[in-house]
Amino acid sequence: MKKIFCVTILFVISAALCCAIHAQSNETRLTNKDIVDLVKMGLSTEVIVAKIKNSSCNFDTSPSSLQELKTANVPDAVILAMVQAPNSTNSVSVTSADKPGTKAGAKNLYEVRKIFIDDMGKSDDSERFRLLLRGKLSDKGFTIVDNSDEADGILKGTLATQLTQGTTKARASVYLKSQSGATLWDDDFGVHFVFGPHRDSIKLRAEDVANGLHSAWKKSAKAAGIKTGD
Repeated sequence: MKKIFCVTILFVISAALCCAIHAQSNETRLTNKDIVDLVKMGLSTEVIVAKIKNSSCNFDTSPSSLQELKTANVPDAVILAMVQAPNSTNSVSVTSADKPGTKAGAKNLYEVRKIFIDDMGKSDDSERFRLLLRGKLSDKGFTIVDNSDEADGILKGTLATQLTQGTTKARASVYLKSQSGATLWDDDFGVHFVFGPHRDSIKLRAEDVANGLHSAWKKSAKAAGIKTGD
């Protein structure tokens, strides 16, 4: 009897400790309400952004929640930091992509900051195009990662080239997908007239893709009420 009583006591204590640890973990994660409270306290944008970057976060960045943040006069720089926080979610509902062990990735284009550039074909020109894309997208503020598991979005496509009268003409068809496989952006870039001396057609297509993706990213952020600063 005494042994059973001791086991029962140990079980109750263990369960209580687990609940306490779980509750403490949840309490230390920043939420949308915490950010609104910090803004109401009069803290500067820089201080709040620094707090976000150095804290565990559990933000809801769904469109309706972003609108609520705007209504609460949360600065755009703070909202952008919330969107980019590693543990932010853009939906209040739990889906299979939110379960442990599954990376959901970005669900909106404006959430994409880290990009993995996948195959762009099998030719030498395609590999060169892929390398040029790394530089051009980096120039636009995106972070290029070498592991697809670390990316917010995966860029893939094809490059078609044609040699005409000693000049290479290139056409690129690309698309950006989330980790869950949803298409966040796609476009096709063909040959267009460029004033001035002859320019490298493959390099031009890399510039077109970078400019097109960055432009679409800014439009997505603007539609969500986020100022990008560029």
